[in-house]
Amino acid sequence: MNAPPYSLAAKELANAEALQELIISLLVESLEEEQIDPEDIDLRQPLGSYGLSSVQALVLLGKLEKQVGFALSPTVLWNYPTIQALAGWLVEEIEAAAHRQEI
Repeated sequence: MNAPPYSLAAKELANAEALQELIISLLVESLEEEQIDPEDIDLRQPLGSYGLSSVQALVLLGKLEKQVGFALSPTVLWNYPTIQALAGWLVEEIEAAAHRQEI
């Protein structure tokens, strides 16, 4: 099985802080009608606590996939429900994807 394409953008996102900022931006964009201030978002709070619907979550994941350069399972937000947890997991996945490309 071939490794998924690994984008240059994903390399730049291979740190938790950059990923957290990206996820916050996507969350604010997804919840545009609620007008959430990015400064009010707690990295340790579940994404659902901000009123993110399942449809909005899938849209957010789709945009995140484009940024990291590989597919994300819809269950990712269930398994990693906070920005902090999701970003940490993504760093590991990005590093693993980069390693697979080097082999």
